Amino acid sequence: MTGSFKQSVIETGELEAVNARLIVMARINWQYGYQFKIIGLAEHGKKVHKGDSVVAIDPASIYKFIIDREAMLDNELAASKKMKVQMENNSQDLLAQLKSEQAAFDLKKLEMERIQFESDNKRKIKELEFKQSEIRLNKVKRNIELRPKLDNLDSKIQRIKVIQRETELKDAKATLPGLVLRSPLDGIFQVTRSIYTGQNVRLGDNAYQGSTLQVFLISQR
Repeated sequence: MTGSFKQSVIETGELEAVNARLIVMARINWQYGYQFKIIGLAEHGKKVHKGDSVVAIDPASIYKFIIDREAMLDNELAASKKMKVQMENNSQDLLAQLKSEQAAFDLKKLEMERIQFESDNKRKIKELEFKQSEIRLNKVKRNIELRPKLDNLDSKIQRIKVIQRETELKDAKATLPGLVLRSPLDGIFQVTRSIYTGQNVRLGDNAYQGSTLQVFLISQR
């Protein structure tokens, strides 16, 4: 027999991607929580392009953290203003005390000059009163001397609290973009199996901190 000869060969198995990458969600600060729900997921087997959104994680817990920290920051800023006013009031109070104690001291000093002809008991009483007045005056002077140093220390502590809240807010807001995972290359989006359920990862599944978030694969043909 003469003619064309044809034969078909069928092979089964799996094709290995020439270039594949695992899409991993960045580690999230433990303060925002340990469990996050998947609220967006590209279709399994869908062709995607570099930069396309393929996975979205629920940001609710981070938004809650931001709201809480914004309230805390407002409180710290209000505390800073209140502290400043209180410091000014304390300074005025100390100056008023100084004038009062100085006047009382001057009066006791004059009395000391007139007691030389008094009895011993009266002189002892006046001497004790003068000594007490001198102690009170020195105490006020010491407080006025130390007040700026103490106020400066309190101001630094309060400023640190404000900076801490501002930093927490900045970090939390910077985390939000990382909850949307994007394709690093052109290819076919593949959904892997969850190590907890054994089923393909689905919309609404929980994504946990750590390695359990590494469940999405981009495979390029």
